[in-house]
Amino acid sequence: MRWLALVPLLACQTDHDSCSPEGGTCSDTSLVCSRDGECLDSSELRSVKVTWTVAGAPPTAQSCANVGDFELTFIDPIEQDQFGYAPVPCMEGQFSIDKIPSRFTYAEINAELEPIGSDGSVSFAL
Repeated sequence: MRWLALVPLLACQTDHDSCSPEGGTCSDTSLVCSRDGECLDSSELRSVKVTWTVAGAPPTAQSCANVGDFELTFIDPIEQDQFGYAPVPCMEGQFSIDKIPSRFTYAEINAELEPIGSDGSVSFAL
């Protein structure tokens, strides 16, 4: 069994209180600590599921050999803000995150940018 530690890549410049995205709390207890380290109202957060295929099929060890692990970046184009995770293993075929600010409306893998749907899903063809 292979263990993986995903490392969040934070690049957040906001006026909100901050917290530790790894289970932190906010000084205002009515707010929720988001995965990018902001303290926000729960109405400003959502869950996102990112999926991908490789050469039109679910990832396999063989198809992922050419792709390798990658960085997944969530982007807010209005505030020009982003944060992400790396390494994300190609073989998983999906990445789910909860408590992401709704203002992050795009996801990026390997320089491919896709909009996050209103249902919180986004798919890539690698």
